[in-house]
Amino acid sequence: MKNKIFYIPSKLEKPCRTLIFKLEFNMPRGFKTLIIFTLVSFSFGQYYFGKNKVQPIKYDWRVLQSAHFDIYYYPEEDSIARFAAHVAESVYDCYARHFEFHPSDRIPIVIYSSPTLFAETHIVPFIIPEQIGGFTEYILERVVVPFDGDAKEFIHILAHELVHIWQLELNQFVHDAHERFFINMPELWFAEGQAEVLSQKEGVYERSEIIEALINENLLLPADFYKIYGTFKMYKLAESFLRFLRERYGLHSDVLILEKMWTGAYIDDMFPFLFGVTIEDAGLLWRQWLLRRFGQYAGSLTPIKFAGKVLTRDGYFASAVRLDSATVIAKGNRLGYSGIYMVKKRKAKLIRKIELTESSEATRFFKNRIALKDSLLVFSAKSRGKEKLFIKNISNSKEKAFELKDIVQINSPSFTDDGSIIFSGTRISGFRDIFKLNSKTGKLVKITDDPYFDDDPVSAGDITVFVSDRGKSQRKWLFMMDNDTIYRLCSNAPINNPFSPAISPSREKIAFIADDDTFPNIYIYNLSTDTLYMAHRLAARPVSISFAGEDTLLVCVCTKGECPIMSLPLDSLTSLGVYRKEPVGSNWYPPLTFAQPAESLASKPKSAHKLKLNFAQGEIGMLTTRQTAAGLELSLTDIVGDRNLYLFLANNAREWSEFLKETNVAAIYNSNLKHWRLGFGAYHLNLHTYDRYEGSYSERMIGVIGTANYSISRFTRLELGAMVYHSKRTTFKSSRDDIIFDCTASFIRDNSLWWTTGPIDGMRTNITIGSGVGASGKIYRYIVSLDFRRYLRLGKYSCLAGRVIARTSGGKEPLRFFLGGSLDLRGYQLFQFYGRNLILFNSELRFPVFERIFIATPIVDIDIPGINGALFFDAGDAWEKEPEIVGAVGGGLRLNLSGYLVLRLDVAYKTDFKTISKKPRFDLFFGWDY
Repeated sequence: MKNKIFYIPSKLEKPCRTLIFKLEFNMPRGFKTLIIFTLVSFSFGQYYFGKNKVQPIKYDWRVLQSAHFDIYYYPEEDSIARFAAHVAESVYDCYARHFEFHPSDRIPIVIYSSPTLFAETHIVPFIIPEQIGGFTEYILERVVVPFDGDAKEFIHILAHELVHIWQLELNQFVHDAHERFFINMPELWFAEGQAEVLSQKEGVYERSEIIEALINENLLLPADFYKIYGTFKMYKLAESFLRFLRERYGLHSDVLILEKMWTGAYIDDMFPFLFGVTIEDAGLLWRQWLLRRFGQYAGSLTPIKFAGKVLTRDGYFASAVRLDSATVIAKGNRLGYSGIYMVKKRKAKLIRKIELTESSEATRFFKNRIALKDSLLVFSAKSRGKEKLFIKNISNSKEKAFELKDIVQINSPSFTDDGSIIFSGTRISGFRDIFKLNSKTGKLVKITDDPYFDDDPVSAGDITVFVSDRGKSQRKWLFMMDNDTIYRLCSNAPINNPFSPAISPSREKIAFIADDDTFPNIYIYNLSTDTLYMAHRLAARPVSISFAGEDTLLVCVCTKGECPIMSLPLDSLTSLGVYRKEPVGSNWYPPLTFAQPAESLASKPKSAHKLKLNFAQGEIGMLTTRQTAAGLELSLTDIVGDRNLYLFLANNAREWSEFLKETNVAAIYNSNLKHWRLGFGAYHLNLHTYDRYEGSYSERMIGVIGTANYSISRFTRLELGAMVYHSKRTTFKSSRDDIIFDCTASFIRDNSLWWTTGPIDGMRTNITIGSGVGASGKIYRYIVSLDFRRYLRLGKYSCLAGRVIARTSGGKEPLRFFLGGSLDLRGYQLFQFYGRNLILFNSELRFPVFERIFIATPIVDIDIPGINGALFFDAGDAWEKEPEIVGAVGGGLRLNLSGYLVLRLDVAYKTDFKTISKKPRFDLFFGWDY
């Protein structure tokens, strides 16, 4: 029996929220019925907005079967799929021994050949942010991971996600063994910490997080991990804590915790029983353990304010280059979206958005540098599912874009001496090579063409420096290409994982970031003497560097929750010795080696789109009038998320003679194909409802439906819908019987940026027209609707929000609209206004009141994430014949509850624009800001 619980995205590189969106259970053995409990439903208004997914290519999905896994892939990534099968089987044997447990079914793994393509997957409905490097979807127990060109990191991510499968299956097994129906899942910090511990050795990311916390004296103990819920810091601190438990209490201490989840206790409450100490005391022991290991190292690092000059006040900056002696051009994020900033005298001015626009929808913030030559700036950004190169002239703001065929991802472009652009590009096969683009002719030339991970290229004269994993060790290292010869730099030096190389103006020095297996530092390599130097050991993590002169670097560092830019003089270098350049021979070993023989794998090209049960829910209801109703919903989907089938069945008959007539049934099939989402279906509905103007009526409909949605970009789409149905409608006054053709067309644009209680930047637009015409020639209804919302940013957490809605409907059976309540026309009763015409105007000033409220009590600590405020003016009406516009003014408070629900308190004074009410109306409601 499988008790399927919830979905957890994982492998976060930066802070990100974890979404838990469904709760499922199976009935006892022999029943395969899934019941879904809908915990909370959110209201986003009467018409839908939302962003789109755009898949740039059509996937020909195949299935590669190994002993325990089904690998879903497309032919271009065949070698990656076989490598994944080998890795997964190796991990299976390791985890089966550690957990002493084998999953009951085969495990599906879906592979994408780049993070850019992975972000557009239809397996989950939301846009996958850059910070998620893979996820485990718990409904169908499928693992979804991208290949980013780095074989070692791919092994880590895949092994991490497979831990979640064992967690789920083992937890279900022990609950079943103890006859527990409701599943108690471990806290997120434990689930992700255990996945990190088992999927990799202790690494520099974990150690650097610990050292930074020790330096800043903000190390959180396990009892307080909830304060950093879902962040990268939570992952690394939890990983370190579980490593401590394994060292002190045994290698299987993590499994002991998982095996006791059936008791229903929190992990905190298990510690005295399992380990003889409270979790608070275990946390103190862990801190002492860390101080012994890293305390002395942390004390040797130099705070950034003593090492150089900090050039920015606030925000996150990932890449910076010098324009002139007083100006820096940088890629940063200060307002919730990425952009190009001009930094001067510690003030940062936005000169180009590289997110939330049609031409550049998103960018991989920390993994994608910018470069400057004279006044020309080059950067890459995602547009319509693929990445493009952009060249922007800083002096006149002119811009040119390049879309490169067969290149799905572009990394860290930079200029060569002749004005060409050199960059690291990912092909559809998943392999990352170095390319050179002539910006004048558009000619693209491959510099490397092999299965290695080649990244971060920079060029000066005849030399090109880049990072690669070529060689037997499969370690990332620094390489230099001089004409046609490739050299390995700093061979055998005491460093690891070099990245972000930069060449000095004299071309004698190469600066780069690497780690000494504990913390990332900045290093300088002198090409003429082959001497390696270490610069200041900063008490912050450098993320990118560039030369601002022969002896000065521009460094973007991350510390204390921010990533400022600093100017770092190279006046204090420590020599690490002479490390010669070594030519790389031709007998390279490709990182994708397949220990599993090909004959043990079977490829099936036609089984990837087999539909499987995604969820089912049912309901039975009874009224005091002895009327009963029952319904069932089913959703089936394929593993790769491209096709799904929705089935609905309900009946509200009061006697057997009405059974067939009162049966409501619908079946709708949807298919995703690149920019398109196509759907068709059929239905039979017998509705009994009420209208304020027509009274009670019944309508029986039998027909077919078709939909076609075309995603122009992530933010813009067109929606078309059509229905042909036979309708028989009966009211107290009349009846009619006709065949009706309904059609609608909508234009939707949404590039809004959301904060804790609703949108804070961008705009949302929905323009819809539609009509319903009978075979008799009668016009039964038509609708014209406009919904426009604009959010004008005033500060980091404040904005002026405006909304205008105008709708009208006519014909013999017009649609009618509701108005009134906390979500639209405040100060009035919910749905107080009703009619076939509607107009609404809202203006609202949104601002933070409290960023965080913490109340310590003897019994429990109360931690409230923050309260936002609003001052508003509303005006509008919904009417049949003549409008009577009314309005309201007031203010309110909004509180985000756990990230999934917003509690609203509004105080409004009504007005007819002649007088204003003396007493206010108070509304307490749930819902996001418009």
